[in-house]
Amino acid sequence: MSISDTRVRESVDPVAFRRVISHFTSGVAVITTQHAGTKFGVTASAVSSLSMDPPMLLVCLNRQLATTDAVSEAGVFAVNILGDKQAELAVQFATRHPDKFRDVELMTRELDVPLISDALAQIECTIVSRTDVATHAVFMAEVKTAEAGAGDPLGYFRGQFGSFTRALDESVYELIRETILARTGNASGPITAANMALELKVDRSSAYHALQQLRNEGLLLAEPDGTYLLTPKLTATDKLSMPAAPNALSGSSRETGSR
Repeated sequence: MSISDTRVRESVDPVAFRRVISHFTSGVAVITTQHAGTKFGVTASAVSSLSMDPPMLLVCLNRQLATTDAVSEAGVFAVNILGDKQAELAVQFATRHPDKFRDVELMTRELDVPLISDALAQIECTIVSRTDVATHAVFMAEVKTAEAGAGDPLGYFRGQFGSFTRALDESVYELIRETILARTGNASGPITAANMALELKVDRSSAYHALQQLRNEGLLLAEPDGTYLLTPKLTATDKLSMPAAPNALSGSSRETGSR
């Protein structure tokens, strides 16, 4: 099924849509394949998990790209999810160049498609179907291999590549941590971001992220209703040895590129 150009023009102004949709933060991946002895690759953000049983992905690529045709012909491709230090690599694959793979260390696995060795994660897929919609080809594919390493993902927001900001206000974190460690058991009842913010007169969003960090450290247990409980049987020695707050990470790259 295809959507006509006329119908697209009748919807919303493309410039306005680009501006609005740029506020949606996404991850960044390089789609790679090999066809007729040539390697192809392009930066993409329109990648989504489609199904868990069987494991499937949905990937959208511009129909005018040579990589799109190569993916169709090869029937297989890889999704290389980039880490937060790989903005330059994202730009390299997003721009037109006769050798996008220059200075890139590659490897192969089961499907023999080029994989970026130091990518944050690598997923190999076989195509189940292709549907052309307006300017893009939508590929639905079954996952054949999936590997991931340690690190943080590269983000794309408002035309810029960069790190996802970890919204952890360390002063609020320390205050909430000290308050919770001073308590014994669960006598004070469930803990919420709202009551912490009210009790300590801090921003509710900062309180939420602090509680999430304390949960990650094992000090709190998260309940299905959004409340938190102090970890059972946490001893005084345990409390004293709880790790301090990590350094907050933030920042973004000024680099941009066509997608």
